[in-house]
Amino acid sequence: MKVFIKILKIILGIILGLLFSLLTIVGLDAILPSENPFSRARVNLWLLAVIIAGWTFFFLWLMMRWKTSLKGIQTEGIDSLPLSISELIDGIIDAMKYRRSVRAEVRQELTDHFTDALAQCADEQDKLKRAEELIGEFGDAKLLAVLIRRGKKRCRPLWKTMLVRMFQAIGILFLLLVFYVGWFFSGKPVITTNYVAELNQLVQPLADDNQNAEPLYREAAVCYKKPDVNEFDLSLRPLSSLDENELQVIEKWIVDNQKAMELIRLGTERQYYWQTYTTTTENIKKETIPSMIGIRITNLIEYKRLAQLFCWEAYFKSAKGEHKEAFEQLIMTYNFGRHVRMQNGNAMIEQLTGFGIEGMACKCMIDLLSEYVVDADILGPVQKVFTAARMQENFTVDFQSERLVLYDEIQRCYTFDRIGKEHLYVHRLKGINPNIKWEKLLTMQGIKGGLWVLFAHPNRQDTINSANQLYTLYDELTVTTPATLRTKLPKFHQQAEDILMGNVIIGSLVPSVERICDYSWQVRTSSFAVDTIISLHRYKQEKGAFPASLAALIEEGYLAEIPLDPFSDRPLIYKQTENDFILYSVGADFIDNGGQTGRNKKGKFDLWLNQGDAVFWPVQKEEPVKSQSSGKN
Repeated sequence: MKVFIKILKIILGIILGLLFSLLTIVGLDAILPSENPFSRARVNLWLLAVIIAGWTFFFLWLMMRWKTSLKGIQTEGIDSLPLSISELIDGIIDAMKYRRSVRAEVRQELTDHFTDALAQCADEQDKLKRAEELIGEFGDAKLLAVLIRRGKKRCRPLWKTMLVRMFQAIGILFLLLVFYVGWFFSGKPVITTNYVAELNQLVQPLADDNQNAEPLYREAAVCYKKPDVNEFDLSLRPLSSLDENELQVIEKWIVDNQKAMELIRLGTERQYYWQTYTTTTENIKKETIPSMIGIRITNLIEYKRLAQLFCWEAYFKSAKGEHKEAFEQLIMTYNFGRHVRMQNGNAMIEQLTGFGIEGMACKCMIDLLSEYVVDADILGPVQKVFTAARMQENFTVDFQSERLVLYDEIQRCYTFDRIGKEHLYVHRLKGINPNIKWEKLLTMQGIKGGLWVLFAHPNRQDTINSANQLYTLYDELTVTTPATLRTKLPKFHQQAEDILMGNVIIGSLVPSVERICDYSWQVRTSSFAVDTIISLHRYKQEKGAFPASLAALIEEGYLAEIPLDPFSDRPLIYKQTENDFILYSVGADFIDNGGQTGRNKKGKFDLWLNQGDAVFWPVQKEEPVKSQSSGKN
């Protein structure tokens, strides 16, 4: 029993040490300024260890002080009592197992009691006899010690009783917390649905495999060869801006990749593109089910480089006067981008790559119109094919694959295999979000977050419901023009924040939706601009001058519809100049800057900066930077 009591006291000491350590950390977090290197998230584990060790040893020492032997307790008159009486008193005091000060007080009271009782004894023999009688009257020492301890407890002040009860409650709660945390971390998820298989079923149309361009594209990616020169600037620009060495590098790059380019051409002639997604497998409770988050999306870099090659080759063809072939190749490149992104359920990275290829083809068509005079007889059929491709296209972003990723992680991030309610499987959280900083648990914010995860985080069904609400919101966002969204943005942010509130799974997996949707609208606007610019050049060649307004293009049958600017919800801005025209969107800053394009940090023109307009025509020419010495000459 004594050993058990000692163990309990040690546990109590540890509990109190941890409690005061926690209070110390919270105090540091609240007192120290955020810029202090030792505050908030910068409070490191070693500091926590030092604090815990210090307080733990302090309370262990204090507990041992409470349980010290009777040595050192000064009791007046006890030495004058018979040995049997002093042993009885010490036995009672030792059996009390109470605070040192109280035991010292009771020892003095018992000593005074026995001293008064023996005061009338005539001699030593009489004292010994009377002592034996008193000992017999007192009865069992341990029982007496218990009664005295209870009496002292009842007589102690209320504040002391409340303090004791508080520490007892803390100890019980801490032990319950330990058991709860052990139960919490011992759970495992049960994986029931193969969402990779669902994604493959989603993206595959009801078509024969012979209509799938993916095998040809994959083979082209394998055949692709990088340019011979390292660190070569691959960004597309008119050939007039290149020196002789750069022209030779690009020409050789094109020649080296003829086989890969031919495979892409053959692929674009097929009706569909889909791939079978594969991934690494996980063994959870002896069930091998692949994870959506581990899907391998391969060859996208090669696809982008091959699209650049087609654009470069189109530049060279136009330089030789082969304008018809050049534009046909760029339309084929545009369709290549459509293939990569347009199938239902394609992964988000595939959609972004496809948008990038489409935007690349649009830029090159405008560049060629700027560099060369292309006959209306060529532009007419080119525009007809391009307009048909553009009007068949849905420029919205598809979130179905992202939704399946979230569903898959929900089933992997919740326990579902034992007694008790389901809860987060925290071992998975670090895997889905490597940016989680576990040292933040040492801050007040981190402590709140930890308690939220342990006790209040939404369950599996609530998380699924939140995911569905969020992607319904995103589906609405992707069809909302940036200009309209701008007025609704505070409401949208509040709705998304309400859905994401406190849900670490959804918050870790949702993509940057606004930027992705903006990108899709930028490519859509570029494709409208290409269609419009071709119409304007045809109109001038056939009518002798550019029209006064875009409405004239509609009336004369050169353009199917007025090109809308999604960044203003108005038509693209068209202005006649003396011998040319200006065509632009107000751009990402939603302000009409009169056709002034913004420049990036390097001082180069950038179509879609958050400043300036997106000017499609005239094409902005980068002027070579002249040195001061050359300027003087």
